[in-house]
Amino acid sequence: MVTSTPLLDNCSLSDLIFLKVNKGDSSNPEKVADDLLREARYEQALSSYLQLDPTDPRLATKIAYCEWMLDQYEEARQRLIVRIETLDGDGIALLSKLISIDRDFWKRDGDDEALIWPRLKTVTSASTVPLMAVFARIQGRWTADIRDPAQKLYDLSRLLTFYPDCQPLRIAVFESMQRMRVSAEEQYALLHAHSSSPLIPKFMWLQASAAAEVGRFDEALGYLTQLESNEHLADQPSQEVLWEIEIARCAIHAKTNPLEPASGFIRLGNDASCSFEGRVIAHRSALAVACESAAHLIPELADSFLNTLESIKNDIIISSTGLMNPLSPFTGNRWGGYVTSWSCGDLTPYKQLLIDTTKGRSNRLFCALFVIETLESDFLYTDTDELSAEFWDNLARDLGDVTEYPDEFKGELLSLYTVIHAHRVRPNWAKLGQYWMISAQVAQKHEAELPHHALIIEVIDKQAEFARKFATGVIKYLKNHAISSPNAFDLVEELAQSLTRHRLYKELYQLMVIVAKDDERSDAQFYLGLSSQNMKQKNEAVSAYQHVLTKNPEHYSALFNVLLLCTDHSDTPLLQQIEPYILNFSGDAEQEEELSEAWISAQKRCEDKNAAKTHIITRYLSTFPPLLEDIVRPEDISLRSAVALMALYRCTHAEPHDTDLYSLDESSLSFSPDIPNRAILFDLLQSGLASIHPATPADAFPVSDGKVSGIRFGSVRWHMSASCEALIKQLRALNGDLPERWHKELIPFAREIAQGEIMEYLGFLAEERRWPEPRNTETLSDLTRELINELSVAQAFNLAYLGAMSASDYKQKYPVNAKQATDMLIRRTGDRLESVRSGRYQAKPYDRPWKLPRSAVSIVLWGTLLNRGDDGFTQRMSDIKLEFLSK
Repeated sequence: MVTSTPLLDNCSLSDLIFLKVNKGDSSNPEKVADDLLREARYEQALSSYLQLDPTDPRLATKIAYCEWMLDQYEEARQRLIVRIETLDGDGIALLSKLISIDRDFWKRDGDDEALIWPRLKTVTSASTVPLMAVFARIQGRWTADIRDPAQKLYDLSRLLTFYPDCQPLRIAVFESMQRMRVSAEEQYALLHAHSSSPLIPKFMWLQASAAAEVGRFDEALGYLTQLESNEHLADQPSQEVLWEIEIARCAIHAKTNPLEPASGFIRLGNDASCSFEGRVIAHRSALAVACESAAHLIPELADSFLNTLESIKNDIIISSTGLMNPLSPFTGNRWGGYVTSWSCGDLTPYKQLLIDTTKGRSNRLFCALFVIETLESDFLYTDTDELSAEFWDNLARDLGDVTEYPDEFKGELLSLYTVIHAHRVRPNWAKLGQYWMISAQVAQKHEAELPHHALIIEVIDKQAEFARKFATGVIKYLKNHAISSPNAFDLVEELAQSLTRHRLYKELYQLMVIVAKDDERSDAQFYLGLSSQNMKQKNEAVSAYQHVLTKNPEHYSALFNVLLLCTDHSDTPLLQQIEPYILNFSGDAEQEEELSEAWISAQKRCEDKNAAKTHIITRYLSTFPPLLEDIVRPEDISLRSAVALMALYRCTHAEPHDTDLYSLDESSLSFSPDIPNRAILFDLLQSGLASIHPATPADAFPVSDGKVSGIRFGSVRWHMSASCEALIKQLRALNGDLPERWHKELIPFAREIAQGEIMEYLGFLAEERRWPEPRNTETLSDLTRELINELSVAQAFNLAYLGAMSASDYKQKYPVNAKQATDMLIRRTGDRLESVRSGRYQAKPYDRPWKLPRSAVSIVLWGTLLNRGDDGFTQRMSDIKLEFLSK
């Protein structure tokens, strides 16, 4: 390939690199620079070229080459890119190499390739092609070649006619023929046609392989011997090369020695000086030869293969690669590139033979190997998402029941069984969960990997119910088989993640309570905290998160979740404890913003709201007068205050001397007929006879906008003035002789009570029929006022009852809802009042329902103070008014 040539004017870059050019004229500056480049003195050559015309395309190419050799990649590329329209063939070739070969430029997008590829094609299609362009064509990784390998073979074959002695080019043609699956005879003929010498080692290796393929075994052995001799001449012979040569010899021996075809591989497999990996390759190759021509050797060789395979520490035993030797690239000293190891040791064609002739552990191994080979080829390494139930059933049948051998092959066998059965129809998830744990524990014990272990997590991720049942099996196993920390969490971390994705916090909590015990690592403690938080185990969650932050103060999720746990004033110490973590957090901007918002929200939740509310309530209650200490007479207070006082003592079953009374909600008696009638208790508070007891809960005072908006009197506890004792005795003794100032209050107050009793009864009738309570509308207010003006409360009850019966009939007859039925109750009661007014119906008095007893306010006013029994219920208000006016 390299020849001597006389001095040429204006040598090209290809001439300088590939041809032996005599030294140039020292008076010619370019020739001087060329000599420096040829001698690999690139820095001096670059300096010399730059003193000439760097815009000249030929000189620009030489300058770029020197820059490339000096690791100035960008400068070289840019120099050629700007002159791409004027570059010669060498310049185009050099730019192509920079773009397609150099690692820095390979990272660029496809624009560079689109720019240079058409120009390189033009250069290599010309009648003369510089060697620089040839090497750019054969060494580049071009997209067009990948898309059209046939065109590549055609182009390279054409270039070979220009340079028939160029061994790298002939090798490139040979490799292109292999990709195109050209016949072995044609491949052999291509290499055999090369007559020049010496041959580079890579060329001899390919010649040996091609010769063996066409049955020229002696020729192949000759090349191998020559390669071996060359390697031994090196200062440090490559043991890898010598091993590959020996494997190739054994493969040829298997073809040429029908009596003992596997003996060469058996010898290598038993050679203790070889590595375990090499011995596995030898035993696998011997087993493949036995399957082809010596079946009686299969059981023994299968056992040897298994024993050697298990001797490799931390290696995966059950893998599809276990059925064939890898075609690994290797090279030696001055080989001119990498070659592929000799093809031998493929067991995939002998599935049934190996399964039928092996026994015990070896049989289980080969069953598993062929199952995994099917699984990986049809499922794992394809785009197929789902396979038929029959596919998984067939795999399960081929593998068999291996649950009796949980320790087999470092847990890989049981793991494979679990993966397959997880994909079958209606699997026993709890049982699979236990098998999953057993295989993982065995693998961890042997420090081995389970390559397909995570496939089960992919399956249970599809449905929460799968994950839940699977987790129950894992938890059951862990409860019965203690695993020390931190190994326990390592085994179930992926399951914990799956349970978290499905929000199965009950199962996650049960799992983490077991595996996170004594495991101080932040990941384990975080999942314990997360599950505890969602299971309302606040103290346990806080403790776990604190462990996380001790190990990892920047743990965003732990910080965020702790803030969520700060819910009220009692959590203020916790909030103060994590404050430094929040202030020193240095995550990304989004996380910092979210933590800041969560921090502000937590501070608001932890504010002492009761203290603030108590202050507001205290200020509000201070507006009421203090308790009276002087003697109080009936005429000193209003009628409403007197009734409220007596009714309060009646409801709380208190005696006149009692000063602390419990709340109305604790009483079995009704204070007043309607909630609004409790407003008379405000009159009592303003009188100075009663105050609100300090033991009254804060909830009795709704607060809005910093002010008390009302009082829930049902919850209020009372503290009474000592003056009440004498006053109550005086009130009991009135016997209808009311103070003068009360006369104006009596009738309006009596009307309020009467209206309240009617409204209460209407609500009772609606509730009895499971209708909503009547709305406090103007219609209802008008109705109750008119009823009181014209009838007694007892008669009004009669009309209301008739109205309820009529509304019930209406609801049965027409498709109306409960709310409409309540409205009809009010309307029909009004209709009955109209009937009374027109004389069509005479209202009849109605007894109080026993389910709606008389209120304490009514008893006090009409019974205690007026001594008139229940006249407020039985008599018309207009008659009572006339009676009082006549007095």
